[in-house]
Amino acid sequence: MNEKIEELAKKLQRLADGQGNANEKINAKRKLEELCKKYGFTTESLRSDKTYFQILKWKDEDNKYILLQVISQVINKRIKDIDFYNIRKNNRLVKTQLGVYLTDSQYMEILYLHSFYGSLWNKERKFLFNVFINKHYIFAECQPVEYIQRTPEEEMRVRSASRAMQDATLHKAITQKVKEEK
Repeated sequence: MNEKIEELAKKLQRLADGQGNANEKINAKRKLEELCKKYGFTTESLRSDKTYFQILKWKDEDNKYILLQVISQVINKRIKDIDFYNIRKNNRLVKTQLGVYLTDSQYMEILYLHSFYGSLWNKERKFLFNVFINKHYIFAECQPVEYIQRTPEEEMRVRSASRAMQDATLHKAITQKVKEEK
């Protein structure tokens, strides 16, 4: 389980089991139940080493690769060494799901991390897209580029990302193609 989630679950369990006053016990038990309900588990199942066949889903190819990396991290195996199972529905392969044997705590951690990194990637993808558009000046000349107020840290991040991208231009590509044809 993600160390932070696991630590939180342990702290909540200790408080609920008797460390603290009556109000703390009630609140800890409620929060632990919310955490387990969110991921569909019981406190007992989180302590178990028994594995179950779990189906994991993704939205797009990027999301799939994030999921695979998270599974690899959580169970501490290389992706190629993990036994994945294809999911079939009505005798047809479901292309956005896979099955794998996991403990409940591993499953909970994978769901949490996949959600976290998936959201983070969506934010980064938008940022990278905007850097790409600006790096290569892909906008209408008649439409002035609006000045975006950025903090010095944001500006440094944009410049660093821009420098890391290829410095390709249409003129260079055409010139190269002409040279190759000669």
